[in-house]
Amino acid sequence: MKTFRSFSGWFALTVMIILWALAVYGYLSIEQQKNNYATLVANANAEAQTVAQASRLHGLMNETKGERAALSGVISADVIALVDAVDAVGKTIGIDIQISNVQPEAPKKGAPAGAPIPVGFVVQAQGSYAQISRLIELLTALPIPSTVQQFELARSGTSWGITVKVRALTASEISS
Repeated sequence: MKTFRSFSGWFALTVMIILWALAVYGYLSIEQQKNNYATLVANANAEAQTVAQASRLHGLMNETKGERAALSGVISADVIALVDAVDAVGKTIGIDIQISNVQPEAPKKGAPAGAPIPVGFVVQAQGSYAQISRLIELLTALPIPSTVQQFELARSGTSWGITVKVRALTASEISS
């Protein structure tokens, strides 16, 4: 009888150890499944955000198609078109304009490929004060993306002279 009790005690202990091992295994399996599920949910959320962002970008591209085409048409003007536009301003006013020092400027750091290229040039003219004033007004309102950076007025007798530094954007490459 003693051996039976001893044997049954060892048997009970073995069964308890096996049951505890099964419980630990079950717990670890559930934790692993929970971690796998969390990873799947995170991946699905990331993919959903990527799809939503792509959808918004596509919608924005469709909404701004006309504006982008108009902007591309304005910026795609080459240097000769820029010079012709400035020359037309002089003809409109009735004075001769000399354009010189047409130079590409250094693009901003990190500018993407195909970004507009800034071009600087100098405009010089002689005329009456009214003509020079009108020239400044029209140069600031050119139909091309440009800015008047600096100008100097000089008077000689009844005539006025002006030197204007203009900066414009173009999409065409410029060789120096």
